Amino acid sequence: MKRLSKHLSIFLSLVIGIMCIVSLSGFATAESSMDEALIHDGVTVSEPFIDPDLVGTTLEETQQPGEITPFNAYGERHVYAGTYTTYKTVYVQPVGQPNLGYKGGSGAIITFFQYGGDSHKFSVTIDYKMFTLTAETGKVSGNGIGYSSTVPSTSGYYKFEFIKECKIVTKKYNIYKYNEYLYSVYVHDTGYALSHRWVSA
Repeated sequence: MKRLSKHLSIFLSLVIGIMCIVSLSGFATAESSMDEALIHDGVTVSEPFIDPDLVGTTLEETQQPGEITPFNAYGERHVYAGTYTTYKTVYVQPVGQPNLGYKGGSGAIITFFQYGGDSHKFSVTIDYKMFTLTAETGKVSGNGIGYSSTVPSTSGYYKFEFIKECKIVTKKYNIYKYNEYLYSVYVHDTGYALSHRWVSA
C-alpha cells in the first residue's frame, strides 16, 4: 500500500506539472468573455477511486482510448480516458469587509484583490460523480491596487461579491498494473471570468 501511495504521488506530480504548463500558457488575465479571457485558478487532482464497472478488466477488454504511458518499473500505467468541460457560477465575498457592510449613498470606491482571502468550497457533477472544489474569496485591498467598485447609491448597507464564471476542464485517467485496472483519478484545471455585484448586508 505504501508503495502504491508513493507511486501515485509521483504520477500525480507529473500530471500536475504538465497540466500547469499547458494551463498557464492557455489562460489570459483580462476580464472578458469565458472563451477569450479566463483567469487561471489552479489544478487539483481528485482522490483515487475505484470504478466498479472496470474492476477485473484489462486494457485489452476495455480498449481505452489514448496512448498507454509507462509509469514505473513495477508495471503501472496511466491511460487517458476522456475530457469533460463543466461550467459553474460561484459567488464569493472578499474578506475584510465591515460586518455591517458599506453604507449606500456614501459614494465610496472600494478596491478588492481577487486572490487570497478564504477558500470557498463548491460542488460540481462531472462524469456522473460529485466533486468538491475551492475558489479564493479575495480580500479588501489596503493600497488601492486591484478591482475597484463604487458602493451603491441607494440607502442601506451592502457587501461586495465577486462573480466567478468558472470553466472546469477535467481529464480522467485510469491506472493499470500489468494491464489490470487498479483505480482512476480526475485532474481538474479551473479558470474563470470575473465580474461582481453588491448585495444587501
